[in-house]
Amino acid sequence: ATTKIRDCQFDHNTSNAGILAASPATIWNCTFTDNSGMYAGPMTMPAVAWLGNATIHNSIFWENRDQLGTLLTNPVQGLNFTTVNCDIQGTGGLSPSDMDADPLFVDPSQGDYRLQPGSPCIDSGNNSPGIGISAVDIRGLPRVRLTTVDMGCYESQHMAHHPASRGRVGELVGGPYEILHINGSFGGPLRTVSIPLGSSATLGVMQPPNLLNPAKFAIYGFLGEASLDSVINVPLGIGDMMFAPSPMVPVVFQPIFFTCTNNYTPTVPQIVPSTPTPWTSAPGPAIPFPLTLTFQGIIEEMGVFRPTNAIIFEVR
Repeated sequence: ATTKIRDCQFDHNTSNAGILAASPATIWNCTFTDNSGMYAGPMTMPAVAWLGNATIHNSIFWENRDQLGTLLTNPVQGLNFTTVNCDIQGTGGLSPSDMDADPLFVDPSQGDYRLQPGSPCIDSGNNSPGIGISAVDIRGLPRVRLTTVDMGCYESQHMAHHPASRGRVGELVGGPYEILHINGSFGGPLRTVSIPLGSSATLGVMQPPNLLNPAKFAIYGFLGEASLDSVINVPLGIGDMMFAPSPMVPVVFQPIFFTCTNNYTPTVPQIVPSTPTPWTSAPGPAIPFPLTLTFQGIIEEMGVFRPTNAIIFEVR
């Protein structure tokens, strides 16, 4: 019989190995991390030990150590095993399709082994026909959200993984530059700014470093968290945005799409008045209830319109 393992996470095991088995096996999209071998020295056991034929696809082997805490240089061992598009620490990769690069887990100290934006494991697996990957990841969320399956058990799902979240400001001269901010923050790797209940926030737009003159802009909001599924290609050469600007949305949907500010046409209904860049709003009212909004703007750049970076704003 052949053992088949898909979309699993093996962490903090302290037995001989993260997995130890004697049957032929095929493994897809698993994450092996923070496991420790029972022994040290020449008898060190690996994160995966297979005593029969094994093929491992799209998997991550990171921070697996022996009993003395020494990083394993043999994280995968077995008879007649093959690794395909795997991230294997300490080896330089066991096959031409493998790599040896920090997968950039979100927070491994807290057991969060999702992939940060910018992880080399995103879009680095193999989802060719016949490979046999699952339709969903370990959480039951869709696989292959961008162009290629990710390595590991988690498929990147967050808005920040889509290029549209970076915007296009200054893309021809070294950008894109982040210019839209909340409380002075661009939101970090997940483009998210959180504040506690009862707090207020300020919204601001920096002067794009590639422009000599103050730039006009409009900032739009979306009630909720934009996602990979909400990306829309906006006409007029603007390109992809995380959600449609509110003037382009049918009136029936306007309650969840709104214009926050617009200094192109000040007569347009908006929530906050603004001036050309650089601009920061006055502190808004204290928000006493949980709320999630997504903001993204459009700015004039040398005669063309470019989307700004996007930010998720949470009140928790």
